[in-house]
Amino acid sequence: DTGRRAAFLSHFKQEAASEARLLKMMFVNKLARFGISDDDIFLDSDNLHKITVLLQEVKNTDNLVVLLTKEILTRPWCLLELWTAHQNGVKIVPVKIETTGDRVFEFGARAEAFKTDLASQVGRSCVEAIAEHGATVEATQRAIAELLDAIALPFNINASQGVQDAQLGDIVARCLPAGVTLPRPGEQTSSVCSIM
Repeated sequence: DTGRRAAFLSHFKQEAASEARLLKMMFVNKLARFGISDDDIFLDSDNLHKITVLLQEVKNTDNLVVLLTKEILTRPWCLLELWTAHQNGVKIVPVKIETTGDRVFEFGARAEAFKTDLASQVGRSCVEAIAEHGATVEATQRAIAELLDAIALPFNINASQGVQDAQLGDIVARCLPAGVTLPRPGEQTSSVCSIM
């Protein structure tokens, strides 16, 4: 299925699979009254049936929601998702995963280096992998710059439901086109898919 989607959740599975799942479930729950269904939010473990259509799925989405974790910018497919979004005018929405306890996501420690020196940060095999799909180092660095120049929105996986709802509200608001807001409960609703 390559129909238009409201959001594509880009993440490094080893670092943020459960966080991506939680975020998808919360997106769908929050937006169900606007006609958003499970299929409108792309998560590879749910929606990807052939790797060959992954980048087409990015092109067919309104928002690439990138879960910022320590190694996401070292993964060829995550870089390709970011590059594809940048090349096709898909809105890039960075989300900084926060937590308490032993799990630390540490995004940002060396992120700036990826904007100017991607090849030395990821190595030759990663550069070759992205090149196989048409992405150059320079174009990918521009996509990374777009990601890093945007203000990352927090999402704390250990926060109270009220805090998570507020954080999700900020993420959803960032995904909406300029000037569009979600109606309050009880107000007239329309399909969010048609406005995202």
